[in-house]
Amino acid sequence: DMYVRFNMRYGNGLPEQYFSDAREDTRRMTAASFAHMILENQRFRMPAGLGHVQVPSLVVAGQHELAIMRQSARDLAATLPAAKGYLVSFSKRGVEEHAWNLHRPELFNAVTRAWLTDQPLPSGLLPLK
Repeated sequence: DMYVRFNMRYGNGLPEQYFSDAREDTRRMTAASFAHMILENQRFRMPAGLGHVQVPSLVVAGQHELAIMRQSARDLAATLPAAKGYLVSFSKRGVEEHAWNLHRPELFNAVTRAWLTDQPLPSGLLPLK
């Protein structure tokens, strides 16, 4: 339980209310599946042809997330021709902003609703530069 809580707080930024689910998921994970997940995460590259996708896309990262996450969001927004990129900023803890949909569901829902209905996005987002 201590490892799960540590990972939730410092690795994934999951709120405490998700502890039982995270504990169960951790218990089900095998060493092989964990190694596969880490390896695939490190292997990721932008898929070929992504620059031809014309679908409007919203890319959001946390302002205080690790630099590699913010750079990945910039790269994705720059690759997708119809993408708009933003940073969410509500916490100095990058892991909380990484899981911003769980920490600030009202903001996530408002952003999603505005994006899907072609309305102005709510305040709380900064342009991704």
